[in-house]
Amino acid sequence: MYANVLREWINCGASTLRLLPVSGGIFAGKFKPHMAELTIAALGQAQALLEASERVQSGRSLHLCIFDAEEVEAFKEALL
Repeated sequence: MYANVLREWINCGASTLRLLPVSGGIFAGKFKPHMAELTIAALGQAQALLEASERVQSGRSLHLCIFDAEEVEAFKEALL
């Protein structure tokens, strides 16, 4: 669950987190075209589950590690 990952990141004090998106590999099936939107939605829900004192603050960077260059545009669009 992304909420647990975000909580650990906030508590450890690191300024940057590199995170994998929801897997869009061979088992994604019919959901593969929607992985970018699902990832961004999951991150938003995770942020909402955190207490106000735990939420990601400015000065921190979350980087999604997208390995397929063809998927980068979909993630950019999902962030809009």
